[in-house]
Amino acid sequence: VDFCASFGFHEFIIQVSIHSYLSLQTLFIFDDNQDHLKRILHLHKIGVAHAIFDDNYMPGVGPAFSVKDACDGTGHLRQYFNAYSGTDHELVAPKRCDGHHANCEELPFDDKWWLRYGLAIEVVLLKYWEGPPLAPLVRPYGSIIDYIQDLKKYEGPKTWTEEHSRLVVESTKKPLFPSIEEASIATGIPEEVLEFESGRYIHLAYVNIRVK
Repeated sequence: VDFCASFGFHEFIIQVSIHSYLSLQTLFIFDDNQDHLKRILHLHKIGVAHAIFDDNYMPGVGPAFSVKDACDGTGHLRQYFNAYSGTDHELVAPKRCDGHHANCEELPFDDKWWLRYGLAIEVVLLKYWEGPPLAPLVRPYGSIIDYIQDLKKYEGPKTWTEEHSRLVVESTKKPLFPSIEEASIATGIPEEVLEFESGRYIHLAYVNIRVK
């Protein structure tokens, strides 16, 4: 098995199911811009208890449906990102995509949202935890704004504002170090590298999945 391969959902289940290394102690790490909720439901189906998801973008932002999207039960974060986008259009419904907005399906956004997605993920998850960044986010999403504004592959506001940055920071755990300077001294990583990486920081999500 190529452990660096990018499996589609059907392929992924077959590959995992036929190998004996699968157990309740196995930790799966996903960095493949696929629909997180679909991944979690499939992991639940085949008996995987632990997973980490990169690319856990804010609701309404990013290349695929994230854990944060599914947990945004009232749609308030998505609504805020839309409200501060500099446009007058109504709340944008989320899309469920295979990855990078391929084969997308627009979802209805109504009062049944929580029953469709929030409840679906709540039923199968025992724990959901986001790790903190190493240092303060001085440029939230700053290094990936160009990608976000490429609406062919990503969802997101056409114009990024200070309000968007504020919402990202408020939705992020307290950093391990109070400043980039202190993080640099403690880790030996140059300050300019830490500042650049703070603009690339996307919330990392660990999920503990209920096993049948």
